[in-house]
This record gives sequence, structure tokens and C-alpha cells, in this order.
Amino acid sequence: MSGYLEGIIILICINSIAAMGVSLLTGFTGIFTLGHAGYMAIGAYTAAILTVRHHVPWLVAVLAAGTLAMVIAYLIGVPTLKLMGDYFAIASIGLGETIRLILENWQSFTRGARGFPGIANYTTLPVAAAFFLGMLILMRFLINGNYGRAFKACRDDFVAASLLGFKTAHYRVLSLAISGFYCGIAGGLMAGFLTYLQPIMFDMQKSTELTAV
Repeated sequence: MSGYLEGIIILICINSIAAMGVSLLTGFTGIFTLGHAGYMAIGAYTAAILTVRHHVPWLVAVLAAGTLAMVIAYLIGVPTLKLMGDYFAIASIGLGETIRLILENWQSFTRGARGFPGIANYTTLPVAAAFFLGMLILMRFLINGNYGRAFKACRDDFVAASLLGFKTAHYRVLSLAISGFYCGIAGGLMAGFLTYLQPIMFDMQKSTELTAV
């Protein structure tokens, strides 16, 4: 297999993982978002900094990247998911851009617009494919289980789900957190594939691409 074709397949695997996260939030929970590139950025820079500066093993760094993105998504979701419909979508744009601008201006930590070089090429085709299959299986279990049914109930009729006893606010925030985890994992893998990062890689255009997928 040529290096070019291999690179395309790796990118498909990485972006598919991020798209799974967006699909959980938008498709299964009914919350439209345009800011999830921000969580990819958090994951990418977390994995890069942990491996390059602190020599953390790659697998641990990627899992830490997903976990940090999940925690930040949860903390963001608690206040912002009180917004409904298009209002949350507008807020998500601002949040995604805020994350990007923080990374761009925190030059002492991320090197800002100069870029973050020196990342080893950890994300090979077998690694990307293994992560893709693992995250796909995890998503299928999630969607077909009790949590999946709760997410769909929130999507189909938010008020009726509340009257039936579903903790709709909890499930909406949980959906955002899990989607952040998926995007954080994808970002960590992206760092190991590109071996160089710039905040502009995670702008609104990237968020729009993920939502379109």
C-alpha cells in the first residue's frame, strides 16, 4: 500500500472517531453543535505535550487526552446545555473558537501560532484502525443500551422524557461529555499522525466538517 493511500485511510479513521462523538450528541441526543473541533484541539495538544515534554507513553497520553476533553466538555455542558436548540449551537461556536484562541495565545505553553513540532509519528495504520474499531464497538454498546435509549428519549421529546422520570439534564450533559471524549481521542491520534500542530487546524471549518460527516 502506498504511503499516500495509507495516510488517507488513517485520516478517515481519525475523523470517523470524532464524527461518532458528534453523531452521539447531534444525531442521538438531538443537540446541534458547531464547536467540537475545540475538543479535538484539547486532545491533540494534551497528547503532544505529554509525550514530547513529559515522555508519557503514547497510549496513556491519548487516553489522557480523551479524558481531559471529556472533563472540560462536562464542565462546559453544565451551564450551556440550559440553552435549547439554535442557542446552544451558537454558544458552541463561541466555545470552540475560545478554545482555539486560548491555544493560539498561550505561547509559553503551546507555542501558539508558531506551531508545536517534534511529535513522534505514533499513529500508524494499525493503531488508527484499532482505535477506530474499539471506539465503534464502544459506541454500539452505548447506543443499544439504557443510556442510548435515554439519549433518544431526550431527542424525541424532551418534555415527555422529563415527565417519564428521565433526568434529561443529566443525560444531555453526559452525552456532551462522551462526545468530547471521542473528539479528544481523535485529536490525540491526529497529533501522532501529523507530528506538528497549529491551533488554526481546529477552527470552525473543522467543526463544520465534523457536523457534516
